Amino acid sequence: MARNRLTQELREISRNPDPDISLEMTGDTIENWQGVVRGPKDSPYESGLFKLKICCTVNYPMSPPQVTFETKIFHPNVNFGTGELCLDILKTDWSPAWTLQCSLP
Repeated sequence: MARNRLTQELREISRNPDPDISLEMTGDTIENWQGVVRGPKDSPYESGLFKLKICCTVNYPMSPPQVTFETKIFHPNVNFGTGELCLDILKTDWSPAWTLQCSLP
């Protein structure tokens, strides 16, 4: 299930890229991705590019991806020590209707 869904998401990202979020597979498996998020305008992060590691399990999209910042960032929703993104949508409020692209900050 995960591979089919991730293949569909990869096609959609190729057709409709988001200018503020770059996503690509890493390594030789479709479950591991790298993301780069551009800092939002009019925020302290505006000029930044923030690298993310995204890992999907075989249960994706029924279970959320694991997202960690590889770029050190000080933010209330990011565990500074581990880089783990701490959002309810990636924990208890996850919906299989969401995609990798829409689940990123």
